[in-house]
Amino acid sequence: MLYNQRVDTLGSQTLQLRRLIMDLVYCYKIVFGLTCLDMNDSFKFSPTQATHGHPYKLFVPFTSRNCRQHFFSVHVIELWNSLKFKSDDFASVKRFKSALQFYTLSEIFQLIILLSLFYSILYFVFVFIISVLCKRWLATTL
Repeated sequence: MLYNQRVDTLGSQTLQLRRLIMDLVYCYKIVFGLTCLDMNDSFKFSPTQATHGHPYKLFVPFTSRNCRQHFFSVHVIELWNSLKFKSDDFASVKRFKSALQFYTLSEIFQLIILLSLFYSILYFVFVFIISVLCKRWLATTL
């Protein structure tokens, strides 16, 4: 029996989805000061006030390195900012978790697909630029 079939049979969530939910819950705890971590060490609130979504949007830092994009404090921001929650859903951890359980089943998977597509396109553009630069460099040195 395949993994997806077992998950459906058990009525459970995939490991990937459970990890994303826990990442968002941990991000919530950091943003609202419920952990020993200081929010300013990991995140900054976005300076622009969005007219849609929740009021706790985080600033997306520029990362020039591919490895930096996979850090917790970078990869969770896109998910966090894409949440279509109301301010009431941020009232407590329990309420946030229940809103996530209701929200995530279909929409998080769509976001995962979009983010993976975005990062793969970005990766291929980066590889293409490097290969062109290497060819030019080799042509000038030979």
